Amino acid sequence: MDGGLTAWTAGAWLVSPTVSATTVLTADDGRIVAVGDERLAASAARVESLGGRVASAGLWDSHLHWLGLAEQATRLDLSGAASLRDLYQRVQAAASQLPPDQVLVGAGWNQNRWGGEWPDRLGLDRAAPGRAVVLWARDHHGLVASSATFHRLWPGGAPADPPGGRYERRGGVLTGIVRETAANELASRLPGMPREALEAALPGLVQRLLQMGLVGATGMEPQRVSGALEAELLRGQIFRGQVFLTDGEPGSTSPPSPWFRVVGAKRFLDGALGTRTAAVAAPYGDGSGQGVWRIAPDRIPGELAQAAGGGAAALAVHAIGDAAVAAALDALAQMPPARSGVAHRVEHAQLMDPAAVARMGHLAATAGLVASVQPVHLLEDRWAMAAAWPDRLAWSFPLASLAAAGVPLLLGSDAPIETPDPVVGMQAAVWRARAGEPAWQPEEAISPWQALAGYTRLPAAADQRAGGWLAAGRWADFTVYDRDPLEALAHREPLGVVGTVVAGRWAHRAF
Repeated sequence: MDGGLTAWTAGAWLVSPTVSATTVLTADDGRIVAVGDERLAASAARVESLGGRVASAGLWDSHLHWLGLAEQATRLDLSGAASLRDLYQRVQAAASQLPPDQVLVGAGWNQNRWGGEWPDRLGLDRAAPGRAVVLWARDHHGLVASSATFHRLWPGGAPADPPGGRYERRGGVLTGIVRETAANELASRLPGMPREALEAALPGLVQRLLQMGLVGATGMEPQRVSGALEAELLRGQIFRGQVFLTDGEPGSTSPPSPWFRVVGAKRFLDGALGTRTAAVAAPYGDGSGQGVWRIAPDRIPGELAQAAGGGAAALAVHAIGDAAVAAALDALAQMPPARSGVAHRVEHAQLMDPAAVARMGHLAATAGLVASVQPVHLLEDRWAMAAAWPDRLAWSFPLASLAAAGVPLLLGSDAPIETPDPVVGMQAAVWRARAGEPAWQPEEAISPWQALAGYTRLPAAADQRAGGWLAAGRWADFTVYDRDPLEALAHREPLGVVGTVVAGRWAHRAF
């Protein structure tokens, strides 16, 4: 064998649920040459020991938002607000530290934590008199704004509702609550994060993800962010990325690169559970309606076909409520596969009846459809679901049912809405709860190996990437753990990441 090979030795390399290896041989081009026992090390020029630790193929997050992660550090964090009063107090304290004309932007509040009552315009006016305040809800599908915000952005009068969104009113008067496309419209009138600020934030975000054991991620981004991300990943060459564009049409995928590519377009069919804008077939149990269609149902097939660019691009279709998931399946059943081979996917799929699960299994077998899901959402959403669809809890986050139907589950985080930590994501998929909490709908838990596959080989197959497997010819991307992750997940025990290798080089090492 080539004298430039490197042997990576471990206590065990997780190859399958029942098969492990001790040595992985890699070449200077960052590819795996062979996987086997310690005898491989005899032919290597160098040996890198993992000190008896357990390693897997490198973990990949299949759904996050780079722009949201970058903006997170610039916004008032309201994720810890325990009550409506607590939220207003945090706004008051933050406003007192800002120049008078600066807009106070916050994010992360969750009204489901305190009984469902939303903050409103008048409450913000009392907390920060005369101040423009914009506070995004935890799921980023709604916000609340102060009177000064509306006066600044619409000095000539109140805004009209755009298609797929609402400026809530009570008795004809704005409440300050803004949902879906209306929230995006309002935000677009505020100063966005400058490109130079985004570029400055990206290296730190890459390091943060590497420290969590991620070797790459799929971002849902506008075109301006995609360009900045491409420049950073091609420059650094220590983290891999791909993007589904949220605006415009990709037309064609970007030139092949192991570090960055645009693979398709993302489109929203409905909203989210937290803000009660997910489109559902039967009314919400708390009387909050049946959600919001971001695209009118009769226009969905045409808009998705346009976004796919004549078959050039893959589609990531946001659908959370059962009505939206059904509409997504109807439309995707008509779509030709992307010419790149990248799979079309339904994003989130949080509420699905058994018939929809079976149909998605059929489309997985016949058309290669996959589900891109975020089990970490259920840790917080379990409380909202109990109020929103108490009669349909058995249909919520149906991970085991989807897997049994043959639907590949691509796991991700939706960061910054949830932590991008893949260990937390795997724990949520297997435990269906945080540590110390009882499992929620435990019959829909998946196995430790299924969770690991959801961060490794399943997304690699769906994305047509050379990562995700410990096999000859694949990228030499590894995640190293402080103990066997399958055992830790099976026994609800702590698990940590201590190293990340990308293209056969250390990108993060903590031992």
